Amino acid sequence: MPDKAAQDDAPKQLLIGDRLRAAREATAIPLEKIASDLLLDPGVLEHLEAEEFAELGAPVFVRGHLRKYAMRLGLPADELVELYHRDHDLPQGLPIVNESLAFTQKKRRGWLLVLLLLIAVAA
Repeated sequence: MPDKAAQDDAPKQLLIGDRLRAAREATAIPLEKIASDLLLDPGVLEHLEAEEFAELGAPVFVRGHLRKYAMRLGLPADELVELYHRDHDLPQGLPIVNESLAFTQKKRRGWLLVLLLLIAVAA
């Protein structure tokens, strides 16, 4: 006899592609029309529904297409992206390093030092 907890979790365990396909079919809007609305090739949506993520390129592209498609279908985009990360052992997010800001601050300090030296020489 199936476990009650397993039955309760069944809807949550649907694959990403199955959820996308089911939501699209529930709208009764053809895949080609949705692809046109999203300015995507229908093949991209087909790959998402088939979970052929490698066909879509780097994970950054998969996340973008997945998020865009999920939002169009009214699905929780962040949840699907999180599932994609978890199922494919991808890091949740990389730290953003703003090197240009650090460089600008160092550069500003250098100019300040030059300005102080010029004032000292002029005095």
